[in-house]
Amino acid sequence: AAMAGQVDVIIGLLPKLFLLVLLFIPSDLFSAWVRGLYLRRANSLIKGRYIDRVFQKNISEFQNQHLALYLSNITHDMNTVEQRYFLSLYEAMRRAFSALGGMVILVNVNWLVALLALVPSAIVSFFAVRSGRGLEKHEGERSDFLKDYTIYVRQVLSAFRIIKNNALEGKIEADFLTKSQGVQDKKFQLDKAETRVLFRNNLFFSIMIAVLLVAAMLTVRSGLVTAGGVVLVING
Repeated sequence: AAMAGQVDVIIGLLPKLFLLVLLFIPSDLFSAWVRGLYLRRANSLIKGRYIDRVFQKNISEFQNQHLALYLSNITHDMNTVEQRYFLSLYEAMRRAFSALGGMVILVNVNWLVALLALVPSAIVSFFAVRSGRGLEKHEGERSDFLKDYTIYVRQVLSAFRIIKNNALEGKIEADFLTKSQGVQDKKFQLDKAETRVLFRNNLFFSIMIAVLLVAAMLTVRSGLVTAGGVVLVING
């Protein structure tokens, strides 16, 4: 109607459009509530299972590992799991539902277009999964650094009286700075690796979008779909 210049039709559709916009507000609020509930339940579950596994050990098994290791696991590592796994899984599920709705729109436009849309979607998904695997090594090394760092800090705090009585503050400070620098360097390497992965993904995605736009123009010129259908495809 907009491309045909039918202003009256557009004015008649405005109340429905405003109603749809208003419906997005409770929808977004519900999505945020589900996200918070999912993260809370997931974190409670994984930490509860970890504590259960710790208390299943006998005394000798528990003492064989440093107490700071457990602290590192339940703080640094759990936070990494939340950021790298739980949030990624939630985002993947959200995008899957969005893609399902988009496929319904595409099928209504043209089933052939919906079929062709599966190809770039599969390529992008495969490329994203492959790109993320390069971060596993850096994550493992950073986890080891944080574990050693937590153990070191606990040992220093436990030996506070000995350090003060023997005037070892200078040596402890130098060691602390060295270990802190090691943790920061490893985080910097991880950030660089993430930036490279993000750049490759964005570049590949931009190229894919450009190809799809060219394909959309060709389908309009061939009469396979209308310009309005292309708009629906883009929104889907």
